[in-house]
Amino acid sequence: MISATSGLMAAVVLLLAAPVGSASPPSIFHPPPGSFTATSTSTCHSAITINGASSNDTVAAFFDNSGNLTAIIDRFVEVDTFIGPTGDTLVGVPYHAVTEVRFDSSGNATSVYELAVLEKVPLPDGTTAVFAGRLDLIAASVTNPGSFVFIPDTGASTNLAGFCAALGAGQPKPPSYS
Repeated sequence: MISATSGLMAAVVLLLAAPVGSASPPSIFHPPPGSFTATSTSTCHSAITINGASSNDTVAAFFDNSGNLTAIIDRFVEVDTFIGPTGDTLVGVPYHAVTEVRFDSSGNATSVYELAVLEKVPLPDGTTAVFAGRLDLIAASVTNPGSFVFIPDTGASTNLAGFCAALGAGQPKPPSYS
C-alpha cells in the first residue's frame, strides 16, 4: 500500500518530464527503500500494528500520445512485521508484489490493484498464514476507512484465525468489500 503511494508521488514527478505529442516508452523510476507504520482494524477483532519496509522498487509510468499519465506499474519487495495488542509479534516472509494504478483522461485514479502473495507469515505453532491474490485498494479504502488492508478480495487466505490468535488479537473479522 505504501509502495502504491510512493509510486503515485513518483508519477507526479515523472508526469512533469513526460514528452508531449507522441507515445513514448514508459518513464522508469527507482525510489529508495522505504518504510511505514500502519494500523489494521479490519483484520482481527483487536487492532494490529504493521511495520513495513520496501526495497528493490521499480516504478514505470505510462503516458498517452498527449503526454497524459494513463497508468503506473510499481514492482517492489516488501517485508512486514505485525504487532498485536498484547505486544506479540510476527514477521512475514519478504514478498514480491505489483501495484497497478490506472488513470482516466482527467488524471483521476480509476483502479488500484495489488497482485501478489500479499503476506506469508510463519506462526509460532509451525503453520503459516498466507494471503494471496488481488487486493482492490480503492474498494478496501472505501469499505475499511483508515485501516491498512492486506487480505485479498480475490484469491485465497489461509490460517487467518491462527494469525489473529498468535498476535493476541482475537478472532478474524470477515472481509468487508463492496
